[in-house]
Amino acid sequence: MNTVMAIEAKAMTLGEILRESKSITIPRYQRPYKWERKLIEDIFEDVLMYGAGSRGVGGFMGSIVFCPGSDGAVDVVDGQQRLTTLTVMVAAVARRLLAEDSGSVLADEAFDLLRGSEGQSSRMRHKTFDRTIYEPLVSKELVGYMEVLWGGNPSLSSQIRAEALVKESKLYQAYQILDQLLIESLESEKRSSGTTRKVMYERLLGTLINKIILVRIKADEHTDGIRIFEALNTIGEPLTIEELVKSCHLMHSAKFGRAAEDFAVASWEDRLGGLHAFLKKDSDRDKYLRTYWLAKHGVVTKSRLYDGYAELLLKLSEKGGKAALAGFGDEIKEAAKVYSEMSATKGQWGCLGLLEAFGFEMHKVPLLALVSSKKYEDAQSRERLMRLAFVLEVVLIRMSLTEQSTAFIEKSFCTLAERIRSGQFATLPTAFERDVRFYFSSGSANGSIHRVPDDETFMRRVERASVSPKSEKWKLFALRLECEMKFPGIEHYKSLPPLDERKLERCIESSSEPPTSIFLRDYGFRDLRDYEDLKDSLGNFYFWDPKLKKPSATPFNIVSHKCPRRDDVVSASVRLAKEAANIWRV
Repeated sequence: MNTVMAIEAKAMTLGEILRESKSITIPRYQRPYKWERKLIEDIFEDVLMYGAGSRGVGGFMGSIVFCPGSDGAVDVVDGQQRLTTLTVMVAAVARRLLAEDSGSVLADEAFDLLRGSEGQSSRMRHKTFDRTIYEPLVSKELVGYMEVLWGGNPSLSSQIRAEALVKESKLYQAYQILDQLLIESLESEKRSSGTTRKVMYERLLGTLINKIILVRIKADEHTDGIRIFEALNTIGEPLTIEELVKSCHLMHSAKFGRAAEDFAVASWEDRLGGLHAFLKKDSDRDKYLRTYWLAKHGVVTKSRLYDGYAELLLKLSEKGGKAALAGFGDEIKEAAKVYSEMSATKGQWGCLGLLEAFGFEMHKVPLLALVSSKKYEDAQSRERLMRLAFVLEVVLIRMSLTEQSTAFIEKSFCTLAERIRSGQFATLPTAFERDVRFYFSSGSANGSIHRVPDDETFMRRVERASVSPKSEKWKLFALRLECEMKFPGIEHYKSLPPLDERKLERCIESSSEPPTSIFLRDYGFRDLRDYEDLKDSLGNFYFWDPKLKKPSATPFNIVSHKCPRRDDVVSASVRLAKEAANIWRV
């Protein structure tokens, strides 16, 4: 028999919501405080607007979703960013009011609302790091770093230590922004109406506590907290894939006790050994999680990525339990470390310089699969890795230059990763490379995936492509240069020095004046337009590099108006396209 979950919704002021609950807990699966200046300014302006209303009626500022917590507390399922910002604003205004009137009853009442019961320093209980910042912010007495920063004249060393503690905290930044907005709004109010500081702070504090209306929603149990969190998060910053997956992992881990939950938290948030230690940006962590999934589990669309992780974590918690969830955390961390090294092209990953320079990502899918396979655990791993990296480099440039679809490339690379995981390739490096080349040359049974464009198609596309430092044709030239450096002669893979970035700089100054028409005709150009069409050709760059063969003794140089004949530039472009096609058979 299906039961209907009981939900209670009620419009309440901020003060009523705080008085109703003796403790409001931010569950560990929630993300930290993240609001930026724009959102903080928006909510501050709303408070000013509602406080100035002539009817004395406040305004609606969203909803807060609670579920029962432990020891009589409530857990915030959605709305913690908004609720935290409003309470920090109460503290900022109350502290300013006390500076004007040390005996203010209203300020004392405000701090009583923020103060926790039974020895707790604050009614809202944040997660560990945010708690160390939040609790001093909302306390009436200056304690901890607040006492150092606000309490008189601290020593330089004390101030440095205090500032070091809070410099990366979004919460403290929010407090500073709100305090700055208070001062600015006061000056504006004084100019327009002559209102005193005390009156303005009292009016603003009264608005916050008694006029801000929130819809308090109470559910009788934690049903699917993450999905509620995602569905209702329409006012604040959008949730990232990393935040959703982390929250799901923590919720399942919590089923097995505090120790399992602590381990899951460390997997993501540990600044030394967790995911955040290797990937600092939200966008990088999201890209990594997608790459990790593709390398381990195959094709999935971005819109279904969280669903895939949610289903996986549910299975791990049901069938594998605590050990399986811990193993997931370990694997996520280890793979993140490898991914970050690939992105930075450090150490053995220096061979990925060109791929990273052009923003490619898909090459990391089979490489992660290779690293995690048993075939990587031998003395020949480095050579096998470099051979695979170069093949993928050529394949990605050829596919992108011939306008293969993203879905086509993704499916090809995911299938390759699956075959690597299942051990379908040879063990020796040279044989391994042969198998990978055969994979991209043969295509699937119906020819629908992983077939690299043939040389003739590739060369035709090269001849039609435009040339600029960021164009696909420029990638081809960079690949040609890299091939010259990496694989001189027959002993291709003995050493792979990093790509010389100076060779990827433009050698022609686009701002220089073009040669005269007489000069152009003497060198075979029909007119100025013909010259402009060819000046950024591959032949141009081809002549520039002194290590490559030149059909003319004089490098192409617009500034001095010295250049090979038009036919030499054209023939150099054709020759370079053919040589680039031959790289596939290196």
